[in-house]
Amino acid sequence: MVNAVYGAPARLAALAEDLVAHWEERRERMSTFMEAPGKALIVGGTREICANLYSAIITLRPDWHSPDLDKGRIKVVYSGTPSDVPPVSEHVRRDSANATIKARLKDVDDELEIVIVKDMMLTGYDSPPLHTLYLDRPLKGALLMQTLARVNRTFRGKADGLLVAYAPLADNLQKALAEYTQSDQEHRPVGRNIELVVALTTELVAAIRTLLAGHDWRAVMPAGGPRGFIKAATSATNYLRDPKTLGNQVTGEQESLAARYRLLSGQLARAWALCSKSDAVQGLRPEITFYEEVRVWMAKFDAEDRQSRNEPIPEEIQRLLGRLIATSTASGEIVDIYEAAGMPKPSLSDLNPDFVAKTQHADNPHLAIEALRKLLTEESARATGSNVVRQRAFSERIAELMGGFCLSTQHERGFSRSPKGNVGVLAELVSTRRRAGRERRVARLGLARS
Repeated sequence: MVNAVYGAPARLAALAEDLVAHWEERRERMSTFMEAPGKALIVGGTREICANLYSAIITLRPDWHSPDLDKGRIKVVYSGTPSDVPPVSEHVRRDSANATIKARLKDVDDELEIVIVKDMMLTGYDSPPLHTLYLDRPLKGALLMQTLARVNRTFRGKADGLLVAYAPLADNLQKALAEYTQSDQEHRPVGRNIELVVALTTELVAAIRTLLAGHDWRAVMPAGGPRGFIKAATSATNYLRDPKTLGNQVTGEQESLAARYRLLSGQLARAWALCSKSDAVQGLRPEITFYEEVRVWMAKFDAEDRQSRNEPIPEEIQRLLGRLIATSTASGEIVDIYEAAGMPKPSLSDLNPDFVAKTQHADNPHLAIEALRKLLTEESARATGSNVVRQRAFSERIAELMGGFCLSTQHERGFSRSPKGNVGVLAELVSTRRRAGRERRVARLGLARS
């Protein structure tokens, strides 16, 4: 009966199409948090259904298949008997071979992403990178809850698991949840309906719209093309990070506009990872994609700022930077900090009053000044070579000088302008440039400072 209902060829073909489409979207969203696609488990009703579903999936994506045990993006795992016949027998292996597949699913860096099972691996198996469960068979009670627990392990930036149910599940899930205590029901991240996540996503989009109400980023984006998209994203980043923007002049424990954007866009990214395939939010997709791009650019400049102060870069920012590099490489769009600021990449010899004046009138002036700080940091590092003491001295001086422009991210929290003004700061920048040049000549001649 199960094979007849759940294993009908037309149903499996439709199921395979939906699974492939959903997983390709889901893996992309989770890569933002995990620096890897992560893993998924598909639970089928019978071994025959599992085997036929595998065939339907690799028909759509032939490159996911490999006959080798240690290769391929999808595998089937179940127990077998000597009397098994194809297609079931094609996936029957020794326990040691199944153990190899299980180990691969635990390895976040292994290319294996999906395993199809019937009963195996539903209890007592732990794979932290596993974040999505596709359930195509009815489960009840303790087995249902233990199966759901497979995707609830925290790992890197992963905070939530996702259950996609193709078989009737709602009643069984509510009954299984009722077996927990009231405290467990309140705190366990299980049983949240996707409609709640959709509602949260809509609320977060509305909140971010309010934050960006003072900047018409849609007007910046020309008709089509990746350059226009990036130009709009960097202009929004400039608006959010500029201390002159209304909402960034804060004191004490108040949150700046930029800090609120970081918080809300991070929450939106997590909610979107759960509900991005829902029809109810497809109209928001372009807007959410834009907000995520701005979040990545914010992380890039946050990292530049931390590096200039010799502070460690948090893992969350590192993951976002990794995504920016991967996206740029894949698309061929290599956009650096200077292009984002709307200025050519200079060298220290260009640092004069005319250059600084042009910098302050760049397309994105706040990002232009941050680009200038990046230049000074990079050039002084090359000039001082392996002299750690001199590197630290230059870094501290550059951080102090950049504060004179009232454009460091400290000013998002309300610090005041340097009393020297821009003219005095410019003189100091020129002096710093000359000292860096001298350091480079000293290093080139082998006359290292003690």
